[in-house]
Amino acid sequence: MEQYGPKSPDNAIVINVSKSYVKGYYYSFPNADYDVQGFGDLKTTPQSFRQVLNDMGCPEEKARGAYIPNSCDYPLHRQIILIGDAGGFPNRLSAEGIYYAFLTAAHAVEAISTGRPFADINKKVFANKRKEEWAARLF
Repeated sequence: MEQYGPKSPDNAIVINVSKSYVKGYYYSFPNADYDVQGFGDLKTTPQSFRQVLNDMGCPEEKARGAYIPNSCDYPLHRQIILIGDAGGFPNRLSAEGIYYAFLTAAHAVEAISTGRPFADINKKVFANKRKEEWAARLF
């Protein structure tokens, strides 16, 4: 679950992993006019979502479901690299996205710093996404 909260002055990305979350995490991502704050774990309820956001000092706003793109159609462009959820990289079966956000960010850095195409460096991830998409349709 996530919400759109007031814009924080520090404009920082925050990711919090805690032993009290059951395989989950809290996040806050800045946008131009507001911050997106979210939480999810294996046992997320509206009450646990509110509690975690309260613990993180977030004011209560309207809760929303977090949209997870679920397509292998990556719009490859020479001068644009999309990573994480924006690139459609979350796991198709579990919807987990932080691992792929960091992995594809590292691949973007390598592509930019070496001048190699992102599609070549990220080839294994694209292959994984196709396998996950097949398995998601099967189940």
